[in-house]
Amino acid sequence: MFMTMDEAVQTFHPHYKNLNASEKAIYEKMAKEQKQKQKSDPTKKFDTYGVSMADRNAALEREKKAKKEMLDYIKNTVVTLKNADLTEEKEYLPCEVAIAKFSLKKGVEKVYHCLIKPGQIPVGYAFAAKEHSEKTHEIPVSGAPEADSSYSGQVIRMNAFLRNQEGDIEPVYTTEENMEAAKGMIKYIFQHGGEYKQPLYKVYDIDALTCQLIKGGANYVHDAPISPIAHKADQYEFELGLACKFHENRDNPKYCSVHAVRAWALSVIDLCSDFYDIESPANQPLASSSGPTPMVSWDDEDINSIPEFEDLEIEEDFSKLNLRRPLVKEPVKRPSYAKLNPSSYEAVSRRNEAVSANGNAWKSDSYGGQRENFHSKAYHQHNTFG
Repeated sequence: MFMTMDEAVQTFHPHYKNLNASEKAIYEKMAKEQKQKQKSDPTKKFDTYGVSMADRNAALEREKKAKKEMLDYIKNTVVTLKNADLTEEKEYLPCEVAIAKFSLKKGVEKVYHCLIKPGQIPVGYAFAAKEHSEKTHEIPVSGAPEADSSYSGQVIRMNAFLRNQEGDIEPVYTTEENMEAAKGMIKYIFQHGGEYKQPLYKVYDIDALTCQLIKGGANYVHDAPISPIAHKADQYEFELGLACKFHENRDNPKYCSVHAVRAWALSVIDLCSDFYDIESPANQPLASSSGPTPMVSWDDEDINSIPEFEDLEIEEDFSKLNLRRPLVKEPVKRPSYAKLNPSSYEAVSRRNEAVSANGNAWKSDSYGGQRENFHSKAYHQHNTFG
């Protein structure tokens, strides 16, 4: 039977009161020795529920570090994903992967794309997987004829595309609703590629990324509503030329991973254009590429200097910035790139540096995403994934 400290006092104190002085001295000595041990060894301290204070503090530090890591690492990469099927054990089976490299200045520059054989559909899920495929991405549950069955090859190529110049895999970003699926499909690809011990990609929220980019580009306090990327990308739903050949031939670009990463990248650019001195790129290079993405690092800046992020939970940040506001669909068009005339030399330098750096975006059916990278003296590099 387990007791809290208060329960133990209520239970045993009456018995302690009935002890004579010599008997009490034994327990008083034990208590004194225990207190001395606790002072010299923090791991011996416990709360009223018997939980080690060291363990509690370590958990709080890990949570705090993870949040700061997310905000510090926001490095412009966009990700979204679609799954062939979700089993009862929440195992996501991948069937398409797309990664797009883009920058605020040049738009979408390169796209890595591959159709993947999702593997054996678990017993009892074949019908659901087939129905999901027919209603969405239309990729056969057995995999497209040209699909790649080498998961180890996928791990190698994706790592190469997402690896920075220092040899590190950068974090990726996706929408909040796709967070669990993104992590699940990354895990599936890595495990089936034989990379059980390799750390999985860090998956963060793309709206937090966009928020920081806007804060970095504005030379004034911005309190206007900001549309979530998932809503903003709807304006590109029927735009031609963004999807892969597989989905273009089926007149079904909406559920294409390549279409999604490009639409997300354009949406990030669109939302940031009013805060950076950038022009709309005349052409959007759409060629597929599996080459590594050049990465550049941001110099450190304390994220807590941004008022909306200071001592707040992420959801509170979004709420204050109206990131959940529904977006009325706009006519299909390329994003506008309004110039902002900053009032200081520092603002000009910051914007010019930020828009000249490259980035990557990733998306996939069953698992996908986008990723973009920027550099500036004031900001960190960011990647998005989904």
